[in-house]
Amino acid sequence: MKNQSLVALTLALIGTALVAANVHAAENGPCREIRTACESAGFTKGGHKPKKNEFKGLYKDCVQKIMTGETVAGVTVSPEVVNGCKEKKSKREAKKEAKSAGVKSVGSVPVSAPVAAPVSK
Repeated sequence: MKNQSLVALTLALIGTALVAANVHAAENGPCREIRTACESAGFTKGGHKPKKNEFKGLYKDCVQKIMTGETVAGVTVSPEVVNGCKEKKSKREAKKEAKSAGVKSVGSVPVSAPVAAPVSK
């Protein structure tokens, strides 16, 4: 009986971990897919520094070019993935701008910070 409970608990924990991993992957999906495609083609962080006249920088030589519509040898990413990453990036930037402007959001709706009314005497 204890073994069955232990097995059930273990399966439940594994299931929870898999669901959490899938949610995280879905949130980072399109941009992560571009990065993975670049890494698979041999691009690395810091690889933008020339080595034998080869520039293999992960962001500068691959991700950035893909995001601007340029082709990169050895990297294949669908236009839907690129558009999904652009959309995610623009949402993140809008959220940063709103935060720096003092606008808070509730869910997906921006809410302005309350402004104190002048006190009359």
